[in-house]
Amino acid sequence: MPLYQSVSQADCVCIQGERQSAVLALVEYLLESINMRAQLLTGYSREYFKKVITAKEMERLHERVELLALAANWKEKKHLYGYAFMYEDLKRMINTSSEPIIVIHSLGDFFELHDGNEVEAFIDTLIRLCKSAQKKLLFTIDIEQNFSKSILKAFHHHIDLDLHVRTSNSGVSTLDILFSIQPLGFKSLSFALLPQGIYRCEPLDEASQEAQKPKFWHVVLAGDDTENLDRIAYLFDSALFKVERVEANLSLILSRLISNPDLLVFATKESALDAGRFELCRSVQEQKFKTQIIYVTGKSFIRHSDRRLANASRCHDLFERDFNFEALITSVERFLRDPFYSRRLDAIVPNVTVMDQERFAQYKQACLEARVFFVCINYQAAAIDADRMASVLKRPGDVYCFVAHEERLTLMLLNMTVAHSNVIVEHMRQIDSSLSLLGMEEAVAPDA
Repeated sequence: MPLYQSVSQADCVCIQGERQSAVLALVEYLLESINMRAQLLTGYSREYFKKVITAKEMERLHERVELLALAANWKEKKHLYGYAFMYEDLKRMINTSSEPIIVIHSLGDFFELHDGNEVEAFIDTLIRLCKSAQKKLLFTIDIEQNFSKSILKAFHHHIDLDLHVRTSNSGVSTLDILFSIQPLGFKSLSFALLPQGIYRCEPLDEASQEAQKPKFWHVVLAGDDTENLDRIAYLFDSALFKVERVEANLSLILSRLISNPDLLVFATKESALDAGRFELCRSVQEQKFKTQIIYVTGKSFIRHSDRRLANASRCHDLFERDFNFEALITSVERFLRDPFYSRRLDAIVPNVTVMDQERFAQYKQACLEARVFFVCINYQAAAIDADRMASVLKRPGDVYCFVAHEERLTLMLLNMTVAHSNVIVEHMRQIDSSLSLLGMEEAVAPDA
């Protein structure tokens, strides 16, 4: 996948670098590559910002961004009112911006040495405001800045694309791909602005076989919601994962975490969410285990106050009982910093329209073997009806949707409950309101 496609599909992009002119040039290039503009907020004053880059660089940047700088006296106001006034300014800027992307430049400069306790709350607010306004977020950071490690840690579970730009005396920069949730065929690129005013960004080398070697992950599944755990286990049913199932017993779960597995998924039927429900998460923190925790509650709806409570208890992500599998998978890929599921899809998703049931059945079998939950394909026939598709449906839990007026199959869901399937179907209907169900049956546990 080209870099620009990864950028266009990412909700949160991080650019690390020490030289501001190179970082801003990369911001400009990425925006240019996806043909979008952005609102850029910087902690520098306008006067100082003009010293960081040349007038020509500023002119080029203005073609892609609308520049906003914090007021010269923002530190004095922060000392008087705390970060509350900045939150209001952020909210107003993000909600009123007509641009689809928010760029926060040199994020470390938004904090002084005594502001360490404010970093997590500031970033949580920033992410929440961007999500609420449906804006992409791109931020830049100098790893030598104040609290750079704390900032990256707070963003760790949200970053879809993490880049590091290194400069050389020749004027050619090297762009390292630290992480991409979309599989890329390279790990570094050369990046330079040619005399003609055109950017050149080319892979330095194809990803080596060593870099492409799959990593192996240790996952613990625990809790009393066996129905959800059975389906989540389907995701990890491959040679890449060592999976342990544990009963909903705190002492037993903690004993399994001594070896610091990479991920714990805890699913409970209980719908109550209070501080006592996150005892497991706090115990993990107190024991200084490094395991990431995903918590699936029995609630039907997660409020922002629930997420704040979960974050305070060091729960890394929180999902309602009938969650969106796509969101959960994305969360897992971010935590592991490995697009393992995206690679599965790239390997099996057809790029052509399937014209007969036999070919469709082959794709369906490939999806089952690759442990794919859902996939969008085209299946065209003279007439589509439930009886005809039932001959391909070999087990309950396979859901088919189609656009009736085009007689075209557009979605297939595997091994999911009706509730989980409906979440995705409703999401797809926001894109295509004519989407309708061909048939649905309650899913069964894997290999049943």
